[in-house]
Amino acid sequence: TQHATRNTQHASRITHHAVPSADELLATANTAAARGDLAAAAQALQTCIDHHPTHVEAYIALASVVGAQEDHDRAQSLLLTAIALDDHRPELFNQLGCAYFATGNTELAESAFRKALEMAPGNVDAVVNLAEVYRSRQDYAQAARLLTDVLQENLDDVNLLLTFARLSLEIDEPEAARLALERAAQLDPTREDVQELLRTVG
Repeated sequence: TQHATRNTQHASRITHHAVPSADELLATANTAAARGDLAAAAQALQTCIDHHPTHVEAYIALASVVGAQEDHDRAQSLLLTAIALDDHRPELFNQLGCAYFATGNTELAESAFRKALEMAPGNVDAVVNLAEVYRSRQDYAQAARLLTDVLQENLDDVNLLLTFARLSLEIDEPEAARLALERAAQLDPTREDVQELLRTVG
């Protein structure tokens, strides 16, 4: 009996050792993603979720990977699970909004972005994404109000300035677009999308 007990304990140690830690699996996924192997990254992250089902970061990372694979419905499901585990992170709602927007569900996208902004007022990513929702509906006045309010406090974010410039061109305000693009170019001269749009407005 004592020998059997030792064998059972030994087997238990082997089984436990065979399960990689969440950090190890996340590192494996990051390495795979860095070399462009999204399938391997997704497999490592799913393994992480299978063995560590309350590890929020694994759901977030897998949602990013499957989103890059255009599986936005699965990304939504993963993010909703992550939010059920931790509903105090505005970046989760922002990412969920992006997944909804990618499938054309602008109502749920707007709701998610607004939730992110409710939790973190002035969150630039959520502001830009919400403005894109309004632009997609051609609700330019709403987008302009949102962006103008934030730009009064923040003139140092390239994506914010670029979104405002695009909106300004859509509402026939080329001078406002030019000023925003010039500021964006000062902040990041390497952004080709900024330079390209700047060339169109002179």
